Amino acid sequence: AGFLQYTYGGEGADAFPEDELDSTFFGGINLSVPIWSSGARRGAYREAISDQEIALLQYKQRKEELVAELSTVVEEYRAAIDIYKANKKTLQLADESYRIALSSFKAGSASQSQLNDAELQLTSTKRRTLESLFSVNLLLARIEKLIAKDIQ
Repeated sequence: AGFLQYTYGGEGADAFPEDELDSTFFGGINLSVPIWSSGARRGAYREAISDQEIALLQYKQRKEELVAELSTVVEEYRAAIDIYKANKKTLQLADESYRIALSSFKAGSASQSQLNDAELQLTSTKRRTLESLFSVNLLLARIEKLIAKDIQ
């Protein structure tokens, strides 16, 4: 930091007598050199480097965890897709079975109980198919969430 000061004044009873006016000028520099703080600075630098290494290791560990979790969820998603496809085929068969039972009931060759059983089978198969579709969509949402975390 620096400073300057200029003073202009006189020493008499008159307001501004020209022969008694004195001019003074002061200037200086304030310099601060931290001689004994190099150890503190080195310590702060080493601490910052250590914090950086810790943060990098935590980042790598979290990334590995996310990759492992994403891999697991993708496998679950593939299995859920297979289950949904199987349930969809089962639903087609249950629907065909119900139609056959309905036509047999109308023809008089099947009882009301047999028709009710076919309808119950169709309804439960529809429920399982919808549950498996919900599971597929839920896993897809988890995959999207994990990918978004990885990007951030």
